[in-house]
Amino acid sequence: MELRRPKAMLLGLALIGIVMTACHTIKPLRSLAPETFGLTCVTDTLCVEDPDTAPQAQRLATEAMRFVEVKIGSIQQTPKFQFCSTIRCFNRFGHSEFRAQYVWGANTIVVNAAGWEDYIIRHEVIHHLQAEHFGLIKASSLPRWFIEGMAYTLSEDPRNPLPRDDIEQYRQQFVHWLEAGNDWRLGPEQHAP
Repeated sequence: MELRRPKAMLLGLALIGIVMTACHTIKPLRSLAPETFGLTCVTDTLCVEDPDTAPQAQRLATEAMRFVEVKIGSIQQTPKFQFCSTIRCFNRFGHSEFRAQYVWGANTIVVNAAGWEDYIIRHEVIHHLQAEHFGLIKASSLPRWFIEGMAYTLSEDPRNPLPRDDIEQYRQQFVHWLEAGNDWRLGPEQHAP
């Protein structure tokens, strides 16, 4: 019996080492341990870099959730929201060219210092809804025009045109598909654009 305990401890330490190595190598995995990478968690679903920003972050998260539930569809589980106030913070979790990012499989939205906008948070909550509605495997195989076009369109992103040609095309393709009488809940297999 005493021999099993050291083996179990060694196995446990090895697993911790693997997880920590993965977190240091694959940035989005760091969202699984936000406090290790400089965030302060003020609730189970809200972490911030600067605790003074918690009320604003909570307001943005709450309003985005309410918007998506009222206008688009019911959300089963609240995602985790992680708000960075500096680019340095966000660089620990994602790519600096994004204003925010949904970490598929971790049910986490990480927000860059430049992403504290209502429509950006709504966009990421829509990605969370897609993951819940379609499941991770199906959602990951859906066409990019559908995934991103839906998020840009239904979040009511006010930018016109969007900052990149490819995402503007995704939005136009989704709008065209939606105007043809399609329902997002059925997915793009219902009708190809």
